[in-house]
Amino acid sequence: MPGVLVREGVFPYSQGNAFRPRDELKLSLETFEVPRVVAQRHPDSMILTDRSLIIGKIRNAAFDEANGLVRGEVHINKKKVTPEFLAGVKAGVYNKNSIGFLYVEDWTRGEFQGQPYDFVQRNILVDHLAVGVPNPRDPECVLGVDNFSSDISINLEAVWETAQINDLPDSSFAHIEPGGKKDDAGKTVPRSLRHLPYKNAQGQIDHDHLVNALARVNQSVTLPEGGKTAAKEKLCSAVRSWNREHSDSKIESEVCGTAGDCIEVALSEIERSKGLVS
Repeated sequence: MPGVLVREGVFPYSQGNAFRPRDELKLSLETFEVPRVVAQRHPDSMILTDRSLIIGKIRNAAFDEANGLVRGEVHINKKKVTPEFLAGVKAGVYNKNSIGFLYVEDWTRGEFQGQPYDFVQRNILVDHLAVGVPNPRDPECVLGVDNFSSDISINLEAVWETAQINDLPDSSFAHIEPGGKKDDAGKTVPRSLRHLPYKNAQGQIDHDHLVNALARVNQSVTLPEGGKTAAKEKLCSAVRSWNREHSDSKIESEVCGTAGDCIEVALSEIERSKGLVS
């Protein structure tokens, strides 16, 4: 897919507004020959150290002088992404890019096209390209597709939810398949080995995620029976804890045998919690 990879301009950073000049982008072109492509989020480390996150690569990066930007071809290996991700790219939902790169801060203040900046990014060294990022620093860096399909339905809320779930610690999930490894943040990779999130990032039980996990645990085709049994025990323990502390919003579940009319309750809760994913 053709894409706008990075642009000249002023962009907000935690330490101030950064100016990314075209001369520095031109000098960085040769570093685009190495970068790999990752999906939906930047790696937790400053640079890409986990090769299991790689889903493709960049080719034929070139500078567009008229528009002050770098264009290139983004090649994605279909075997390394889900059909939903590819559908999202074609639907224009996962089309935003975000470059991961190193640079030197030159604290020279100035102004570019009426926008003041605090420092200049020099000696740019590109490391990777994240595709499908919900909130990139520059929303005008996007992919184009040659087979756009407007009838593909992708829930944008689910895109945000996926990014949030990827950031959760392992302890937030009811089951984690064996065979993965830990990244620098102590989270299992690949993330696809983690199933049925039911706690938030602070380790607290999340009502909507717990209800959603209970509804999906028996339907999961990726969990072996042993994994389902262990997940049910963990989820039902969470239900008991929740119900003890929240008498006004108790969770009723057939999985845990807590009520006879649990199916109607669960379906209504699922509808309210739509967009949650595992």
